[in-house]
Amino acid sequence: YALLGGLALRATPPFQELDRKHQALLQTLRSQHWEDAQRLIQECLSFDTLGLRLRALYALYRERVNAYQRQPPGRDWDGVFIAVSK
Repeated sequence: YALLGGLALRATPPFQELDRKHQALLQTLRSQHWEDAQRLIQECLSFDTLGLRLRALYALYRERVNAYQRQPPGRDWDGVFIAVSK
């Protein structure tokens, strides 16, 4: 999760579209649909023009998806990322 802005920003159509895409991204991650997740990460990044500084957040998601593509978390995965190193 990330704190992005106040109520005025939240009410804008571009932010609402970003929110829909971000929620879809979270669902694809939980469903382990990695290719769809990669596509949605890129779509969410297109909203970086809102001044939200999203690059670091979505770079982290991309890094995790890449790792999950190499080594899937298993069928019983609950969506929680477990760090294995500092």
